Amino acid sequence: MWKFHRSGSGCYFSLSILLSFIVIFFLSAQATHHVHHGHILSHPHYKHQHSTKSSGIASHSHHKPTPKDGAGGKGGGSSHKSPRSPLPNNGLLFDFYSSTCPQAESVVMTVVQGFVSNDITLAPALLRLHFHDCMTRGCDGSILLSTDGSKTPPEKAAAVSFGLRGFDVIEAIKAELEKECPRTVSCADIVALAARDAATMIGGPFWPEPLGRRDGFVSRSKDTVSVPNPDDDLGTLVAKFAAAELDVLDLVALSGVHTVGRAHCVSFADRLSHKPDPTLNRTVTSFLRRKCDIPRNSRVLVNNDFVTPFAFDNQYYLNILSGQVLFSSDEELLSNKATRALVETFAGNVFAFTNQFSTSIIKMGNANVLIGSKGNIRKTCSSVL
Repeated sequence: MWKFHRSGSGCYFSLSILLSFIVIFFLSAQATHHVHHGHILSHPHYKHQHSTKSSGIASHSHHKPTPKDGAGGKGGGSSHKSPRSPLPNNGLLFDFYSSTCPQAESVVMTVVQGFVSNDITLAPALLRLHFHDCMTRGCDGSILLSTDGSKTPPEKAAAVSFGLRGFDVIEAIKAELEKECPRTVSCADIVALAARDAATMIGGPFWPEPLGRRDGFVSRSKDTVSVPNPDDDLGTLVAKFAAAELDVLDLVALSGVHTVGRAHCVSFADRLSHKPDPTLNRTVTSFLRRKCDIPRNSRVLVNNDFVTPFAFDNQYYLNILSGQVLFSSDEELLSNKATRALVETFAGNVFAFTNQFSTSIIKMGNANVLIGSKGNIRKTCSSVL
């Protein structure tokens, strides 16, 4: 279907392109429907941030949502009507803590608001933390463990985890929740909620988060081979997302998180060699060579998006089309007609992007979760106890 299926599969490849255009048409129609009829875009914070979009990054950083803006259940007061029935096949519930810890989402929002207001770079960091947790054996809080009791290095010690931040935010939330509802809210759910609330604080969409995950006991650095690398080709990316029960549409939509955040020069240094990557804009190449001064400054941080670095918008897709993305894995989305078509759709329609991102991140958070008697509820998120 993709790059690694090119030979002898022309008919199948053409079918994949046709299906992609059908998906694109559906997304555009869906986005128009949401604009007129509400759904995710009807959330008060979401409407506010899009009405102030033209004022730039200041409008995002100055708006401070209250816990009521993003909270659900009895302790919240969100205008978003969340379904009460479990999601198919996994047992998660939108109101899982409504009787056992109704203030859970409100507590998460309050703590996240405090941290991100002081350091806006923590917003994309919390989104990345959620992604890394879910892409290794499902969202079970294993990325938070300092050790699982074995002699094996934990996930956070892996090379692909370099630069992960936000652990202190999660522990602060957990400490507050332990005061309110001891051994009730899992660290895995905290990570998911913190990512959602962090996204809304920088202009991203609000999405109802299914809850009820339990925490895992295992964290091994060797298992992070399932996490995408910044130099992966499209075939590898598709395979890694498929292993996490995510499809190509999810891949392109979730990659849009690179519209915010920062990257270390070492993660894209290979594109700045003596023979630079021809797909990288020449002006950007010159800037990055000066900024990074490889290899001396390989750990210098550079914004993923040079235009609106801390606004959750669709600028990422425009950057791909103009050769201004840092990672070769992002540039790979143009190497196939189907993924290119999705990039072009999201570049031209911010609502198609934000709605699909919401759908895809919920889907990511639902796959391979621990529920019921599996796993446990940790007292502190860095320890299995």
